[in-house]
Amino acid sequence: MKTLLLLYMGDETVTASAGTERVLTNMANAMVERGYNVIVATNDKTDAVPYFPFDARVHCLYLNVDTKKIPFSVKVKREINRIFPILDKPVEAYRASVSVRKLRE
Repeated sequence: MKTLLLLYMGDETVTASAGTERVLTNMANAMVERGYNVIVATNDKTDAVPYFPFDARVHCLYLNVDTKKIPFSVKVKREINRIFPILDKPVEAYRASVSVRKLRE
């Protein structure tokens, strides 16, 4: 059985009722129906309840990144970026790096 890892690392959570979350859920459910072992990794808290229900065979990996305290240096970069937009969303970049570290674990 092939494994498919779907990453959802956006600013929103799977608890939202937007289009991206619906597409993620539909894709995960469709791929599990086709025989894939599907893992959905998201930045949500471990107790998050998806708005759109996943098939019971879809494994959800909640990385709990949104609750991590943002370091002071990242906050400074964010504030500088508000005046001089030269960086690409420092807070989101920091959360992405934390997500990558957790996925490697």
